[in-house]
Amino acid sequence: MRPRSVCEGRIAHMFDREFAARAPGELVDEIERAARDEARAAARKAAAIAALVHATVTYDEVRDYYVYDSWADCAGVVGAALSMSTRRASGQMRIAVALRERLPKVAALFAQGRLAPRWFRRSPGARR
Repeated sequence: MRPRSVCEGRIAHMFDREFAARAPGELVDEIERAARDEARAAARKAAAIAALVHATVTYDEVRDYYVYDSWADCAGVVGAALSMSTRRASGQMRIAVALRERLPKVAALFAQGRLAPRWFRRSPGARR
């Protein structure tokens, strides 16, 4: 006899009910819609990160030598908000700032959901 899960019936099959009556074409449409929504959400996150960087990070040759580092402070805030390390948050900040300042047309496509978030991940061998 197979052991029965305590949650079987509640969680194990929750997706089966939602999509059970859908035709394959409808399922493909749902997948595409979800991917666009995911891209739009990632674009909103990047825009918010860029706005936070713009509002809080100082770019000043004199202040760059101070002990206090506004970029690191902002990375700490972003990292806490996204439950990630400050190093990863700093990478997200660099991408967000690049989209805002250097690649506005790409950012617009991203915001429309036409580009997937994976296009904005740093490659494993990328230099800092």
